[in-house]
Amino acid sequence: MGKTSKESKKSKGSNNSAGSNKVTTFLKSKKFGFILAGIQAFITALFIGLLVYLNVVPAKYFVPVIFILILFLGYDILSQFSKKFRTSAKVIAVIIILILGMGSFLLVKSNQLLSGISGSNKKVDTIGVYVRNDNPAKTLGDAADYNFGILQTLDRQNTDNAISKINTTVGKEIKTTEYTDMIEMADALLNGQIDGIILNSAFIETIADDENHAEFAVQVRKLDSISFTTIIKDTSVDNITTDPFTVYMSGIDVYGDISTTSRSDVNILATINPKTKQVLLVSTPRDYYVQTTVSGGSYDKLTHAGLSGIDCSMGTLSSLYNLDVQYFFRINFTGFENVIDALGGVTVYSDVAFNTLHEGAHIHVGDNELSGKEALGFARERYALAGGDNDRGKNQMKVIKAVIDKACSPAILNNFNGLVDSVAGSFDTNMSSDEISSLVKMELSDMASWNVVQYAVAGTGKKANTFSMPNALSYVMEPDYSTVETAKKLQQQVINGEIIQDPNAAAETPAQ
Repeated sequence: MGKTSKESKKSKGSNNSAGSNKVTTFLKSKKFGFILAGIQAFITALFIGLLVYLNVVPAKYFVPVIFILILFLGYDILSQFSKKFRTSAKVIAVIIILILGMGSFLLVKSNQLLSGISGSNKKVDTIGVYVRNDNPAKTLGDAADYNFGILQTLDRQNTDNAISKINTTVGKEIKTTEYTDMIEMADALLNGQIDGIILNSAFIETIADDENHAEFAVQVRKLDSISFTTIIKDTSVDNITTDPFTVYMSGIDVYGDISTTSRSDVNILATINPKTKQVLLVSTPRDYYVQTTVSGGSYDKLTHAGLSGIDCSMGTLSSLYNLDVQYFFRINFTGFENVIDALGGVTVYSDVAFNTLHEGAHIHVGDNELSGKEALGFARERYALAGGDNDRGKNQMKVIKAVIDKACSPAILNNFNGLVDSVAGSFDTNMSSDEISSLVKMELSDMASWNVVQYAVAGTGKKANTFSMPNALSYVMEPDYSTVETAKKLQQQVINGEIIQDPNAAAETPAQ
């Protein structure tokens, strides 16, 4: 005869109770304690190995941390032989496993960050083959008999290398016509005097900057492209934790591949003395009218130096300030937005109220909570500001300071994983991972505060011919060389180990 309903429920209850008792007995057992201790030992070894590999923890912290972790591990193992301490040891083991597990994850992500952004020693030039939108050609083969416009001198080496590759692709020598100016060449294409142009893709937006060619970027299409990679010369200092050095902070006006040659909208030199913990930020307007390293004595906009690569921008600023610039940090629009969004936005102070042309953000007087796109609009705005480029440079330094403040706060841990992912591919530096680790290790060792001061050189707007566009009048900023001289004095004071409290006062009277 089968079991009754009550007997069946009683049987199931007994089985569940027995199963629960077995689990409880196992969790209290010495065996489970040793399993936890084994996991703890593995996580501890992994965590210590990552600390050694990254080499960012000073010895005065590293040794005590190792001692404490081993002490806890020994306690958790030995306590399993005592019923009195067995339970508390298991709780400690679980807590340490969770803490070290999260710590190991953060260390791995940090290593990914260092590997992804450091040691960048290349620039990439993409030479495009452009035709008008109404041109029927679909491939280079279709354009084999075309007459292509090329620039006579600007970026000629890359152009010649591209022509050589195109000749190989189409199986014959293509016809070319030389132009001294990219605007003249653009007009020849639009008017049908030539069939296409061969031009560095970074120059397309430069043509569109001309008030008569604002639509050029959408009037042409890229038929094909050829990319060339060039290694940038190593300019590192001997010891980054003791020797003063200068970093060129460049914000390039492109989305996508960070190594792509492009104009630089943000041009800030950070002169750093690691011994005195002094940092001087000097902002130079993008339209500053200067001699670039490739212009042969002619004057051009500073931003156009970026068209010849970040090394040209570094060299141009080195010449302007008579200063060695050893490193660069480069970020594009994509990275700028992503980093700020990953930080949960930034707080930026504005002296005036205005609306940004880009992203349409409204900025009010006082503190502004800005997203990535809004902060980008704030940093790019000049038309709504009385000081134009001069004020834009100051605002860019405000955003950089806001990012540093947020990154140095506990808020960085809220989305550390997202922050690392956001930086990948949109931010890079020629500083090696060992140099970055050394700086982190130094900071963790002394935990000293840094004295950061800002200075912006000034100038006056005017129209002039430039090396990049000799036949067109472009907006440029004539430097106020008195402010350049002030910046040079400040930079040398930092290098000499002097402390600057007020940039203007420090430039007049050297610190004692």
